[in-house]
Amino acid sequence: TASLCDAVTEGSNSQVLLDQLEGANLFLVPLDHRREWYRYHRLFADFLRTELEPERQATLHLRAACWFERQALWPEAVKHALASGDVAEGARMVRLAAQETFRQAAFLILQGWLDALPDEVVRGDAELATYQGFILFMTGAPAEAGRYAEAAGRSLAPDADRSSRGRLLSLQAHVALARDELEAAIQCSREALDELGRDEYLFRSLTANILGQTLEWQGDVSAAADAYRQGALTGRQAGDQLGSLAAQVNLAFALNELGHRREAVALCQQVAGGTALPAGRVSPQVEGICVAWSWLSYEGNELDQAGEQAVRALEFSKRVNFADAVLRMQSILAQVRLAAGDLEEARQVIQEGLQYADRLGMR
Repeated sequence: TASLCDAVTEGSNSQVLLDQLEGANLFLVPLDHRREWYRYHRLFADFLRTELEPERQATLHLRAACWFERQALWPEAVKHALASGDVAEGARMVRLAAQETFRQAAFLILQGWLDALPDEVVRGDAELATYQGFILFMTGAPAEAGRYAEAAGRSLAPDADRSSRGRLLSLQAHVALARDELEAAIQCSREALDELGRDEYLFRSLTANILGQTLEWQGDVSAAADAYRQGALTGRQAGDQLGSLAAQVNLAFALNELGHRREAVALCQQVAGGTALPAGRVSPQVEGICVAWSWLSYEGNELDQAGEQAVRALEFSKRVNFADAVLRMQSILAQVRLAAGDLEEARQVIQEGLQYADRLGMR
């Protein structure tokens, strides 16, 4: 687009040149109806790049990264910063883009960015190490997550802002729960909530959710349900659909455990928009809430519905790459298949679950 071209070339007539190129039909492809964004034919673009010296390419990548940063177009900004070969600039851009990418549950994208940086750079930066720890925890590597939490603690500056301390404390709470250190998980969660600002909805939601899980493991299901409610609320305020959904799934399980089955089912129906199994494409909310809803259906002996919901929830859990949910859904689906008398299918699901756990080193 003209503004980007001006920034990269340090010129001022890019719109005129774009109009001329398009008018002459010189390999330019419009990407929108208003003719604001274009791309070159890919082979022609590759040819043009061969005309650039590597040092020149690095300079242009940095200029492009700065332009995308000003537009808050983070994936493009990070791509160009990393392509420039400037490690410090790449790390800075990943740091800026991390929270929004994490909020969108784009874990694989964020993991790819972090992997593109030297590991010593990630471990030496408290913010990057914290995000790496969260990604590893979410994708089923809590031991590795703990090592990055320790690295983040060593790298955290004494004068770091409260938000950075709060995010690290939240990660430490997650790691402590994975280690069955329940008191430490509760303490870290509560300290994190004290440090995080009231408007930091994303990490407040994550922290409330892990606090609820810890309280539930301690047997205080009622207090856990309150924490899940708070996590769901702050997740919605953050626009964090996945975080809010996780809290609502846990809340449905907790309500059922407290004997409030009808309230749990009503919550699932509310999250799904009142429709149990809509035809065609559905939102992640419908598929995600089936993590809990499938269990409620199983307990109610609604086995056909439970099976459909469990399959849908398992596919969703795999798609977002959330290891705990994948394992939980394989367990539920196996029980549903067994109750329906499908012994071979139950055995197959169990085998798949064991293989998945082995790949993650969780057995």
